Amino acid sequence: MQRNKKKCSSCGKGHEANDKDCKKYQEEIEILQIKVQQISRNEAVEKFQRKKKTSYSAKTYNDQTEQIENFEKKFAKLELKFEENNNIFEKKLEQIVQRFTSELNTVVAQVNLRFSSLMNTMESTLKKVASNIIIQKEDDCLINRKQNEKAKRFKKISEQRGNTLDSVVENNKRT
Repeated sequence: MQRNKKKCSSCGKGHEANDKDCKKYQEEIEILQIKVQQISRNEAVEKFQRKKKTSYSAKTYNDQTEQIENFEKKFAKLELKFEENNNIFEKKLEQIVQRFTSELNTVVAQVNLRFSSLMNTMESTLKKVASNIIIQKEDDCLINRKQNEKAKRFKKISEQRGNTLDSVVENNKRT
């Protein structure tokens, strides 16, 4: 069995006659509403036609105005959201900078402490080295003095024996 397709009595398309999406049905409803104002059908149609002609531009203008207002509202919301995100970003960035600065200050303090400790160690080592050098110089001077004294005594002894230092050296060479 085939179902009978319904046709609109106003426009002839495949939907019910009282479908609210039908433009002809909507026009007829508006005409009837105007007619309720106790005017003839022809006057109601004429009034509807005038209203229809002016309502498109007014409707378009109103639609555009409404769209602009909607865009402005959306833009304001986006702008507000952007500012909120920007504020959050600035706070996070400030926290990161503060944390980094704190960590950097800690590292600098540790480096300064280690450097100071190394400088103290180097200073004490240098003092020890300097003191050892002075002691070594004093020891070298003492050794040189003792060697000179020995050489003088040896020379004196060899002169007393009648031998000069040269003859002793020659004797040593022969042996």
